[in-house]
Amino acid sequence: MESISALNKLQKKELNKLRDSRKIIIEDIKATDSDDNENPAAYITNDLSVYRAIRNSISILKYLQLMCENHNFASQNMIREQCNEDGSVKLTSVDFITYLAWSLEGFLTMMNDQTFDVCGAVVDTITEAIQGPCKGNQLALVQNKIIDTAREIISGFEREQELVYLNFVTDDDIDAIGEFKGNVI
Repeated sequence: MESISALNKLQKKELNKLRDSRKIIIEDIKATDSDDNENPAAYITNDLSVYRAIRNSISILKYLQLMCENHNFASQNMIREQCNEDGSVKLTSVDFITYLAWSLEGFLTMMNDQTFDVCGAVVDTITEAIQGPCKGNQLALVQNKIIDTAREIISGFEREQELVYLNFVTDDDIDAIGEFKGNVI
């Protein structure tokens, strides 16, 4: 019983670290514009621009998505919890499913033309993670109120003022919003 309590404390500590990191990232993204002229070949330091962070995030999400392709049950479970060889959950296990649910909810408050692709990658990754069905991942998403987040996405982005404020002004942008909503459904 004590080990379960210690595990819960450690998991809560890790979740708080993830939340703090998420807040920092959200603030950085809100405060910057993308640099379309940025040349990845010119990187000579480990400094991470927001534009580069967004591109890296999309790549990582695509990797997680591909791990879960074809209903790969072992990988689907692994992105929710990592286990030792004896089957017990590692103390340092990271619940990516919960983090993805939080990320999607967080992106609703800062979605714009620069962060839109990350939101799409989050939805695509979540979709692959729950197919099969993977009931553990589905339960984790429901517990993290993904249905409320999906409802907000589906009912949002309807008014022209809202779309212009988010810098979605072309017909292609409007079509992309519609496609994004369709993927959420």
